[in-house]
Amino acid sequence: MTEKKEKKLPTTQGYRLPVVRTRDDVDALTHLSDEEKALAKSNLRWVMPSDGLWLLGSDPEVQALFNVYEQAVQALAFTPEDNIAMPFSPCMLMAMTIARCFRAEWVADAVSDTSAKVVGNLQKKNATHQHLAMLGFPDWHGWSDEQRLTIKFTEACYENNMTDDLFAQAMKTWGQKKLLRYLLYYGFVYQNALFQNVFKLRFEDWSGWMDASDVEISNRQTANIMKDLHKMYTSLAENDNFFD
Repeated sequence: MTEKKEKKLPTTQGYRLPVVRTRDDVDALTHLSDEEKALAKSNLRWVMPSDGLWLLGSDPEVQALFNVYEQAVQALAFTPEDNIAMPFSPCMLMAMTIARCFRAEWVADAVSDTSAKVVGNLQKKNATHQHLAMLGFPDWHGWSDEQRLTIKFTEACYENNMTDDLFAQAMKTWGQKKLLRYLLYYGFVYQNALFQNVFKLRFEDWSGWMDASDVEISNRQTANIMKDLHKMYTSLAENDNFFD
């Protein structure tokens, strides 16, 4: 029997908040009450195994809520062909563009690392290593019409200079529901980048953390979270509303 290789913990040197990866890390958080530490330890069992979420362990309620937020947003916005792991899909291009505009090193490193590793296996005309170098050139001939729209739309959201023509093009391409879901996703990526920039988080190779079983667990959690959110919507409508 081969011995399972122990995962090497990345460094946390230079971060402005601790990255809370273990129960010992939780115990070291002297500002938390015993009840809050119990919640933080419970979170370690189900939050996505990523420094981006472990960074929020100093407030376990924020961490739990943000994990639910992330999975709910992904459930609404992602499809098999359009997600954060599919190079140069709209969702990935939005993340890449936000990272470039916001100078968000962790997000930029994470999505470019994923793209560089995956893109060679896709054999798609509009997803090549060359595209990584052309993010700042939305009119480049190598982009598809939707990719070009995604980059320009995301830049316009960031710079608050959305034109009527660009908005009309987005509505024609995506429709009302997808447009709203992309804007929700934009807000999530921006919030994620804000946490990481403020606390000086730096991306380190996550290949030792996320594997097939982690993805399977995350997919199940996402399905359960969406069911529970729908139950919550119904409960709020039945018990607390502004019109009865």
